[in-house]
Amino acid sequence: MRFLAELYGLKGEAVDKRIEQVLVGSNLVDRLNDRAGNLSGGMQRRLAIACAMINEPKVLFMDEPTVGLDPAARREIWTSLKDLKKLGVTVLLTTHYLEEAEILADRIGIIRSGKLVIEGTVQDLSSRIQGMRGLALKLADGLDVEDAALQSKLEKVTSRFTCTVRIDKLRNTLYLSQPDEVSAREFLRFVFDWLESEAIPFIKFASGEPNLEDVFMAVTKTHQHKGADDV
Repeated sequence: MRFLAELYGLKGEAVDKRIEQVLVGSNLVDRLNDRAGNLSGGMQRRLAIACAMINEPKVLFMDEPTVGLDPAARREIWTSLKDLKKLGVTVLLTTHYLEEAEILADRIGIIRSGKLVIEGTVQDLSSRIQGMRGLALKLADGLDVEDAALQSKLEKVTSRFTCTVRIDKLRNTLYLSQPDEVSAREFLRFVFDWLESEAIPFIKFASGEPNLEDVFMAVTKTHQHKGADDV
């Protein structure tokens, strides 16, 4: 860290003062005399952030800073990044963890095939994806979300309302978008009655706005059949 500080022109007492500041901010001051190679993975990432902050940059670029870390270490990095935000540092961060982007970012851009396909706040991105606000229905074990009989039963919903049905096979979950022609309460009551009358077993039922993962899946699905030059 002293070497980096001197590269940026710090000298004398200013070096020691700045090193102490960034180590305190990274919660590493008690490891001052440890070798970097002896630190845990999470501590090494925090040390990397401390080194990057040695010259008090206004903008910081970070490429997947939490990849390979366990959940506890990842959250420590999140805390460090939030602290940087409080200091007025602009952080440009790339990540494959959608939860991370949703928690940390003021604005989010989704890239596919090397091109930016959508950008904005989480709320803005959600509002631009049509037909995603509605109900999520996780089916009971043993009932396949793609079962032909279930698909036939779904026609009672789609023939009654103008709504979109999205299937998540991995989670064995159905997503029913909120129809424009009825209130959320009326649609909820209809779906509950439909589940009971059709004897469809389920283990979880939720309603609300789409999260960032929903937005990501919708955007990438829209562009999956396009060539890289079209995305």
